[in-house]
Amino acid sequence: MGLFDEEDLPNTKRQDNIPVVQEFETARVNTEDQPVGTLLTHIGGMRWVPKYVLTKVMGSDEEVSSYQGKLRPINRQYRKINDMEIKVQTPAPNNPQVDNQNQEITVRGTARVYPNSFIPNPGDMIVGETADGRLAVYQICDNVVPLSMFKRTAYEFDYVMYAWWSQHLENEMLKGVVAEYYFIRDNIDSGINPLIAKQDYGVWQELNRIEEHFPQAFVNRYLSREYNTFLIPGQPTTIYDPFHSSFCNMLFRPDAGIFGGANLIPVEDASNATRVTVHSALLQLNPYIMQDVMPIIPIISAKQFLAEPYTGGIRFAGTNFVVYPPEDNALLFSSRAPVSYGGLTLTKGIHAPVKARVRLADAFPDDFLGDAFNPEPKFSDNTHHSVADDDFYIFSEAFYGRDETDMSLIEAMMWKTLEQNMVDPKDLLMLFKASQQWSVLDQFYLQPFLYAMIPAAYRGV
Repeated sequence: MGLFDEEDLPNTKRQDNIPVVQEFETARVNTEDQPVGTLLTHIGGMRWVPKYVLTKVMGSDEEVSSYQGKLRPINRQYRKINDMEIKVQTPAPNNPQVDNQNQEITVRGTARVYPNSFIPNPGDMIVGETADGRLAVYQICDNVVPLSMFKRTAYEFDYVMYAWWSQHLENEMLKGVVAEYYFIRDNIDSGINPLIAKQDYGVWQELNRIEEHFPQAFVNRYLSREYNTFLIPGQPTTIYDPFHSSFCNMLFRPDAGIFGGANLIPVEDASNATRVTVHSALLQLNPYIMQDVMPIIPIISAKQFLAEPYTGGIRFAGTNFVVYPPEDNALLFSSRAPVSYGGLTLTKGIHAPVKARVRLADAFPDDFLGDAFNPEPKFSDNTHHSVADDDFYIFSEAFYGRDETDMSLIEAMMWKTLEQNMVDPKDLLMLFKASQQWSVLDQFYLQPFLYAMIPAAYRGV
C-alpha cells in the first residue's frame, strides 16, 4: 500500500510553453565537466539516474491517470527506460515534511528531463534510490510543464513517493511492460535518438567498445617510433603518405592515450594548389567534393622535392618515398627534369609490424573472431577491394566512377555515409571483424575509414 493516496489527484491539462529558460549547472549541484556549448549544460539540477522509468503507453483519446495496480496488465501498458537521467530540482521527501511556522506540509519533489528523451505523464513511475540508498517507487503527478530552449523542449514535473520498493510491487508493474529502451545521454547533443531499443542495445555497446579501444590499438601498431608518424607498413622501403597520415592524426589524436599527435612531415612544393582526396570528402561529409578528389596518386622519391631546406621538409626527413600527385612539376629539384617514379608500387604485405603492443583483435568480441570449432569466420568476398589491386588511390575505379555493380561493401557504405550520414551498424561491425583477415596494407588504409563511419552507424541503430 502506498504512503500517499494519489488516486484523487486532479488531471489538469499541460500549461503553455513558458519563455526560454537557459540555466547553467554549477559545481554545487553537478561537478561533471561539460563543454559550455552543449545543450546538457542548460538543464540545471542534481543528476539522478534511477533504476528505470515506466512511461505509460497512451492512445490519442486516452485520459491520463495515476498508477492502477489492480488493472489487468493489458490495460496498463508501459515503456521501460533503463538508465534514464533525471535532473532533480527539489527531491521528494521520504516522509511528509511539516513546516510549523507556515503551516505547510511538503510531500512532492520537482525534477526535469532532457529534450528528445520522453514526455512525462501523470501516472508514470520511477524506481530509484533515495538519499539513504534504499529503493523506492515514485509517481509523476499532474503538474507537467514544458520548458523551451534552443527550439527544443524539456519537461519539468512534480513527483511523490508512491511506496518503498518490494519485489512483489516491481513484478506487478513490469507485467505491463510492452517495450524496453536504454537511455544514451551523449546522443542528445549529436541529434541522435537517445532511446535505444533493447534489441539494438548490444549493437550500440559494440560500436561504443570499438570507438573506445580501436584508436589505441591502431596507433600502437602503425605509428613509427623512429619517425613519430604513420608510414605505410609491409613495404621494402620507407613510404610516407601525407594525406592518410593527416587523416589518421585527426581521427585518433583525442582518443589514443599515448598519442600526442603524429609528426606531419611538411610536403612543401612551392605551390598554392589545394589537393583534395577522398579523406577530405569524408571529413566534411560532402559528396560534391568527390568531383574534385584525386583518384590516382603515385609514389615518388622524396629527393624530387625542392632542395631548399624547408623546416622539417620531406626531402630531409629521412623517408625515401612519398605518396604525391605527379602533375606538380614545381616540386622537382629541377623543373626541367621529367617526373620519375622508379617503378615503385605498393605490396600488400602479409604480417602486421612486430612492434605492435596491443593485438587489434582485442578490440572485438570473441564470438565474431571465431573459436576452436570455427577459427576463421566466413565473410562476403566483396567486402573490399585491395588497395594494391589497381592504380587508384585507396579505393577502386568503381568507387570513383560510382559504378554500383562493381563497388565493394565498404565503398558502397562510404557513398551512403557521404550522402545520408547513416549506415547499417551490423554491416560496419561485420567489416571490422572481416578486416582482421585483410592484408596489413589494407588494414592500414581501410580500417580508419571504418572507424570514421562509426557516427553514421550510431544513427542507423
